[in-house]
Amino acid sequence: MKLHRFAILALALVVSTLSVAATNNASFKGTYTLAVASMYRYSPEYNNKGQQVGFCTGQKIPNGYSCGAEVEQNVMTGTLVADGNGHVSGSFSMRSDPNSPHKSKSGRLAGSYGVQSNGSGVLSLTSNAISNGASFAILLGPNGAGQVVTLVALPAAGNGNRGAGTAIRQ
Repeated sequence: MKLHRFAILALALVVSTLSVAATNNASFKGTYTLAVASMYRYSPEYNNKGQQVGFCTGQKIPNGYSCGAEVEQNVMTGTLVADGNGHVSGSFSMRSDPNSPHKSKSGRLAGSYGVQSNGSGVLSLTSNAISNGASFAILLGPNGAGQVVTLVALPAAGNGNRGAGTAIRQ
């Protein structure tokens, strides 16, 4: 009886493993609605090597550490078109905090991506309206209409946090 249960469990495991398709660049294809937001008014804390190690809270910071400039909130929305071959294009509109000295922007997006078999990957974007590009760690959900791609911004060269969001397939 125990052997019978084990055989059924093993068969179920094999069938479930076979039904899970591996992902690759072709799994990220189509038109996506994009929404990414950055943090609101925070000051990153840096160690003596210039690496971000936390956030300044008004407390005394250790000797050799420093606080960076205060960062404000930005929200970027737009359309992203992935071709299934590692290239993206699209458009965006970025709205800055009304109290910010920075202006709202809009423009075109272009970039590239790579997706691993486990659904994770990296998306790199550039724009004609923003001087610095952005790179995102991505995680693809199930393929098809309504597919959700989670985006988490990777720190730039200055180790600053940039934001997070989603892209939803239309």
